[in-house]
Amino acid sequence: MCLTCAFNDLEGRFDTCSKMDIKYEKYCSSDGFLSVIMNHTNEVVEKARLYIVNSRPTLELGIKEKESVIGSGLQVPDNYIKKLGAEKKLMKDIDKFLGSNLIAFG
Repeated sequence: MCLTCAFNDLEGRFDTCSKMDIKYEKYCSSDGFLSVIMNHTNEVVEKARLYIVNSRPTLELGIKEKESVIGSGLQVPDNYIKKLGAEKKLMKDIDKFLGSNLIAFG
């Protein structure tokens, strides 16, 4: 998801620069366009990671509420139970993502 957002955003930058007359070195030097792309990609990915981290508590609260409603014995529609299952799977994926990235972002 993070990379998709980054590349969609950068697509326009590549298009603009492909129409300009800039030497190859400018694209590949460590202080050139490649560096701008790398820095921008890192910023987009970090923003996406922070969004995931900050969204986790809201998702967790929603799961607890649904479990409480289901556990209370009230009759709930099938899609309510399916949504709970999907949210639990998403929570597992988030925890797996965050766990693997705790090492990467140390």
